Amino acid sequence: MNLGAYLQGLIADWLRGSAFPAAPGALTIGISSTDPLADGSGINEPTGAQGYARQVLTFGAITSSQGNGSSIGNDAAITFGPVSGSEWSSIRYVFISAGANMLAYGPLNVARSLPVGDQFGFAPGSIQLKIAGAFSRQVAEAVLGWVKGSAMLPAPSALRLALSMTDPLDNGSALAEVSTADGYQRQAISLTAPVFDLDVGTTLNLAAPIIFGPAVIHGWSQVTHGMVLDQDGLPLLIGPLAAPRILGIGDSLPMTSSTLQLAIR
Repeated sequence: MNLGAYLQGLIADWLRGSAFPAAPGALTIGISSTDPLADGSGINEPTGAQGYARQVLTFGAITSSQGNGSSIGNDAAITFGPVSGSEWSSIRYVFISAGANMLAYGPLNVARSLPVGDQFGFAPGSIQLKIAGAFSRQVAEAVLGWVKGSAMLPAPSALRLALSMTDPLDNGSALAEVSTADGYQRQAISLTAPVFDLDVGTTLNLAAPIIFGPAVIHGWSQVTHGMVLDQDGLPLLIGPLAAPRILGIGDSLPMTSSTLQLAIR
């Protein structure tokens, strides 16, 4: 499922130091004949007169695996209907809400039209919400935990960017940095205000240029990945560089706003 603009914005603001609100007290799931769109403006549900109502949604335990992110699935069967009055035509999408705020949405595998008297449902585990991509396992699990009703991690008060000669893995355990004796050190960074685009998602960029190096004593072996950490060293974001870099003695590695960009969607 795709994250809705509301949850995208919470994550973006959290990375910039703003706390999440209290966790949702209850979740509902709804169905739509049209794409809900990230801001929820495209939702088109059947009506109450047709026997429709959004249903309560609860999630099971969080599961995580290297390379596949973290996910949660519904822990109980969900049933809509029975249909009354007139058929439900071309149901194509499903969405998850916390009160008036849409958290996530996505397409059904197959569009459904339901005649009067029919019901429509989801088996346990068939509704999956996943957090993956650039987010560390710690952040992904914390966001999903918040969706399930737990408090979110405290917002970071400072950010540092580290470089790694290997893939740090989604929990940061394989981070391999260049020696500080060779002119390397993590760089303090800040992120721009988030920008939401209906087609792109919510984006954040590096707010000011930074420079790694120059390399001294020894050249730097090939650096391949970057990792953003908070003030306590907790991994927040992890991803490959656009291209691996090898620095000779005296070389530096500058980064600008176009070098580091995060798209949340």
